[in-house]
Amino acid sequence: MSYALQTSLLKEVLEDLQVDNEVLLKYWTPNHFHDGYPIFSCELWLPNQRVNYERYYIQVCPVKSEDKKIVEDLLKQKVLPEFITWLRKIVALPDNSTHFNQGIYFKAFFNNNQVALTSSG
Repeated sequence: MSYALQTSLLKEVLEDLQVDNEVLLKYWTPNHFHDGYPIFSCELWLPNQRVNYERYYIQVCPVKSEDKKIVEDLLKQKVLPEFITWLRKIVALPDNSTHFNQGIYFKAFFNNNQVALTSSG
């Protein structure tokens, strides 16, 4: 198992977008792997009673070593460009948007050498 997304690449994407919210990045290994598990996910965490500012919580999962190259390519060619589009849309939402009443997320799932994307917001 290895991680297909390098922190430096994600950092570059976020800096280019001039994201000024806190970003929490977690490289994690799920308890079990199954077809179609998320390889990349981002959630917008809204202010709450303990933390009075928005933050992005990003999780990256490892992939099988034999899948690493294809996942790296999919991340660069499809996942990160779509993530950028999603993030721009979220940043542009007005403060009173009804989207903030629901969970706001972006997820990429890898299965059979393909990636499937899902998002809200």
